[in-house]
Amino acid sequence: AIVKVAGDVAFGFNLSSTQQVTEDTYTGTATKAIIGRYRNMASGPFFSYKFPGQDMGINFQMNRNFSGRNAIDVTSYQLRLIKAF
Repeated sequence: AIVKVAGDVAFGFNLSSTQQVTEDTYTGTATKAIIGRYRNMASGPFFSYKFPGQDMGINFQMNRNFSGRNAIDVTSYQLRLIKAF
């Protein structure tokens, strides 16, 4: 991730990769439903804000999948409330 922090605000850009390392196994079926392993890359911007005087913040993130194999092509949005305990 690339991030810029300015006081209680942070924003930046994420890049992630997910790859399946073992084959799927099926029992009781004659054929496999999916042949091959799952692989996916995703990237997108994020914005975070820490509430002043609190041990909590909020984070918004958008990711766009690309270069996938056996994966759907989507844009995902996540909104998280983060609390430190």
